[in-house]
Amino acid sequence: MANNILIIEDEMALLESLTLLFDMSGFTVTTASNGSDAIAILDKEDHHPEVIICDVNLPDMPGHDILKHLRQHKTKSTTPFIFLSAFADKNDVQLGLNMGADEYVTKPFHIQDLLNTVNAMLAKRRADRK
Repeated sequence: MANNILIIEDEMALLESLTLLFDMSGFTVTTASNGSDAIAILDKEDHHPEVIICDVNLPDMPGHDILKHLRQHKTKSTTPFIFLSAFADKNDVQLGLNMGADEYVTKPFHIQDLLNTVNAMLAKRRADRK
């Protein structure tokens, strides 16, 4: 069974690269290029991503708003959430983590490191469920 991942990123070249990476790594990938589309996807009762990767700076709302929405969602509030952002200042990272993000990866990043982070989060989540 493939892991479901939701990637929220407005930079199309990066979104396509991430989609390809995770698809080739056995994930079922859903994408959104703005916050409104991401929230619409999260509100679908039949869509349960096992991990979410989200840019902080989106065209219609900050990624922080998506995280807030997710954490208030009855059935998806514990979904692992990774911010992926060019905002690399210590205060930006701390804000994201304080808001409830599980990880904060700064751009530029090594693609294998992101894949390893996602796989580690999924392994921990599975271990916690046992």
